[in-house]
Amino acid sequence: MVASGFDYFGGGAISKPDDGGRKSIYNLLLEAGYLVTDSKSQILNLTSASGKVYAQNPRLQDSGSMPYAMDMNENDVSLAQFVQKGIDVLNNPEGFFMMVESGKIDWACHANDAAAEIYDLFAFDQAIAVALDFAKAHPEETLIVVTGDHETGGMTIGYAGTGYNTALDILYNQKLSYVAFDEKFSKLQQANPTMGFNQALALVEADFGLVAPGKSTANKALVLSDLEYAKLEAAFKQAMLPAKQRDGSDQAYLLYGGYNPFSVTLTHILNNKAGIGWTSYSHTGTPVGVYAYGSGSELFSGSYDNTEVYDKLKQLTGVV
Repeated sequence: MVASGFDYFGGGAISKPDDGGRKSIYNLLLEAGYLVTDSKSQILNLTSASGKVYAQNPRLQDSGSMPYAMDMNENDVSLAQFVQKGIDVLNNPEGFFMMVESGKIDWACHANDAAAEIYDLFAFDQAIAVALDFAKAHPEETLIVVTGDHETGGMTIGYAGTGYNTALDILYNQKLSYVAFDEKFSKLQQANPTMGFNQALALVEADFGLVAPGKSTANKALVLSDLEYAKLEAAFKQAMLPAKQRDGSDQAYLLYGGYNPFSVTLTHILNNKAGIGWTSYSHTGTPVGVYAYGSGSELFSGSYDNTEVYDKLKQLTGVV
């Protein structure tokens, strides 16, 4: 990273920056002349005069990454803001190349959390809009390419239990990502190791809108069926066990995918009620779209292996 010569890094933290007794990568960046900052105000004031920059979101989540978009607050730097600051730092008469990833779309799909995925997709869309504003101001010399390296989770609109029906507005009842819910559940569990299922259901109603059978609620679709209730109760019992004591069978993996059994069952139930289904906790072979705008965009039509995106960019930029 330090020797790459890249002028701008933005987003989450460096994984294991001084693992194995090596000098911290953050210190190496500083020694190489990088401005290293996790101050929102300093990040938002970056310009082309700032020099080389490593800008890190003030708050971190889930192994040092940026928080899920639905978990962000006023103290965070959005992906769109990181893109704008990248443009401000990099823009020069010779031109620049910037690669941006909305990486937690992938992580949310691994965990089968549709709401978290959709909110991060919205955040990605806002980041693309920033890039498009720049492209419209420089129409003859700017290319934007948007794609994915793979699909994850096999997310589909269509679930066996809802037939042809969808109710995607049900997802608005989820107030936070599975990671943020895991943190709340863990704190409650630590405070009350003998917590009962009914106490956990109060948390479920507050954060997912789901209620036990027989309980009245404004939206009847949010009432758990007897089958859903039984699944959630079984998942709760697993989640209350130490990780090493949980069911390690193939059937348990199909149900929980290695995630907290309680939270992943909640997202599955809410997603299914909305008419969304999943096939995997892993990457799938589903083709991904490639969208291009601006100078040279005509090269990106058709179907091809995703590695050809590199070849097309190499051709357009004249990289040898």
